[in-house]
Amino acid sequence: MSFTTIKKEKLLMEVKKMEDEIKKEDNPIQANPTNPRNPKRELDAADANVPEDKEPEQLVKEIEKLERQVEGGDSNYVFANNFTVQEELAVHGKSTFNDSVIYNKNAGAVSYVGTDHVYMQFYPDGIGAGRKGYFGFPSVSSIDLTFGNEYNGGDFDIKLVGSGHFRTGGGTGTNVASLSSTNADYVRAIIENKDADGDAQTSYMGAGTTKWSVGYDDSSGDYIISRGFGAFGTNDYLKVDTAGNVDIPTGHLGIGAPANAGKGIYAYDGTLDYDEDWAGLQIYYLKTAGATTTTDDFRGAYNFIGINDADQEHGYIRGMLNIARLTAGDIGNSTVTRDIRGHYMIVDLDGGKIWGTSYGQYVRTDQEAGNEMTGSAYGQYITMDMDGTVGGNSYMLYLDEDSNIDYGIYQNNAGKNVLGGDLEVPELNVTGINSDGTGKVVCIKADKSLGTCTDQPDVSGVCTCT
Repeated sequence: MSFTTIKKEKLLMEVKKMEDEIKKEDNPIQANPTNPRNPKRELDAADANVPEDKEPEQLVKEIEKLERQVEGGDSNYVFANNFTVQEELAVHGKSTFNDSVIYNKNAGAVSYVGTDHVYMQFYPDGIGAGRKGYFGFPSVSSIDLTFGNEYNGGDFDIKLVGSGHFRTGGGTGTNVASLSSTNADYVRAIIENKDADGDAQTSYMGAGTTKWSVGYDDSSGDYIISRGFGAFGTNDYLKVDTAGNVDIPTGHLGIGAPANAGKGIYAYDGTLDYDEDWAGLQIYYLKTAGATTTTDDFRGAYNFIGINDADQEHGYIRGMLNIARLTAGDIGNSTVTRDIRGHYMIVDLDGGKIWGTSYGQYVRTDQEAGNEMTGSAYGQYITMDMDGTVGGNSYMLYLDEDSNIDYGIYQNNAGKNVLGGDLEVPELNVTGINSDGTGKVVCIKADKSLGTCTDQPDVSGVCTCT
């Protein structure tokens, strides 16, 4: 059975046709087998409206009822059971369906047409409980399709089965997925894996291939950035643990420039523009608490480089390389003196007590029996090449005594001391003279050359030097 509700003008035309049919015949309206449109069947609604076997007088009454409804603007048509719309159903005003509505049309569509806004609304707990959800367009000037959940604290869930995906965009332009809200404290987006042993990930794809994934590693609690996708732990590139420690399992770190495969940490700025104190790397730590013992070491910086590769030849090994270079510009000026220092070290002792020794610089070279060296070994090697203008003197080694210094240079008699070139000594004290006066004592002659004492030096170290 079918029923068509159309605009008032169209319905009046249908009523007029039915009246003409009644005037022509005294028997019930019969269907025209050559015409699929049957006014009598189009008015027929099962169990509640016009049965096929109604007499013309009864049909007239039904028609008059429809006419009254049309003239009075009554749009409350009630059908007790199912009805089928074969052509067009245009609903103007409110329509209530107490059961399922099935739209069975290939390439068809259900249209919601408004003049200033249009919505689909949801009343899960009945009309009396109020609207709880909706989606639609808020105004004729808005291009935003709005989805609303009006339950306080209610979620918006998209449930997928198996390996299904939730996609946004799909066009050829710039597609942006945006999540926004307003809250004075914070706004958050949540990705939750409800499996007790599963990671929670956000993946980024390009041309259908997953390139990177970020998220939470359920086994460790770490935040992970990983190559590709899948359970964390295989292609992890960066980790941040629960204590805030950052780990780069593979690769290198570039600061101001792309990471360099030959450098663990590579920082570069070839156009530095800065007008205050600046440091390429500054480390500052101050211990104020914590239980420690004499077995605990504290190091401002710990640097180690080693080679354990017997199958290869290698070039230089430098534990630390420091370069301070001046290419153009001035260090200081005519009234303010400033320095350039390749390596500047300070041991600052302001309080407390050291149960040991203080070293401004401690240099140690340790060769074991299994090592062979074809060249010389230097505890400390200094080279200088001064080709420019020096207003003062050039010193290979300068010792500046301040206070309470016992020795300028002290050698523990384990080897020879060799000085090349002229030796200028304002005062020389030579010890080790035999008590019987035997042997020769080295002395400095008036012309500053070395000589020997011809007599025993007196208590002040003076002798006849020839």
